[in-house]
Amino acid sequence: MTYTDFSNIFLRELTLSYRLGKIPFHGLIDFELWKKVSPADDLRPNTFSWSKISFNAFKLKDGQDSLLIIYNIPLMYKPKEAEFVGIRFNNNRKKVLYYTLRRPKYNDEAWDIYSYDFEAKTDIFLEKIQGTDSLREFKNAIERIDFRDKPTTFEKLRSKILNI
Repeated sequence: MTYTDFSNIFLRELTLSYRLGKIPFHGLIDFELWKKVSPADDLRPNTFSWSKISFNAFKLKDGQDSLLIIYNIPLMYKPKEAEFVGIRFNNNRKKVLYYTLRRPKYNDEAWDIYSYDFEAKTDIFLEKIQGTDSLREFKNAIERIDFRDKPTTFEKLRSKILNI
């Protein structure tokens, strides 16, 4: 597994399993179980290592008391790779959203925040991050974003235009 596989496949599938009620909440942060299911390859340099991934949890002040878990993923300095993945829950944990902070195509551009649409199986561009590509800025940007389960038609159209 690569770090890109971790953010684009492993965490998405795990989040979808939680949304569908197939795994309990603690399954989203059970690193010990994950290590048994998919062991790391620490023998070669620049390969996937569980010890390089960390997470933080925040209670957001967004009027809905939502919870946000942010996974910090090591960078391999490739365009469009994710540095942070955020899983956001409403106050009763029934609605779950999946966000990523992705490296821009060019180094001098601002980083992009995407939301993953589980039904359409596609990333939807939301906004460019204000300030730096830090954990705090990512958390603050998500806190400002409306808690909508499905992207609007405008967001889908804008995402398609920007990804051409």
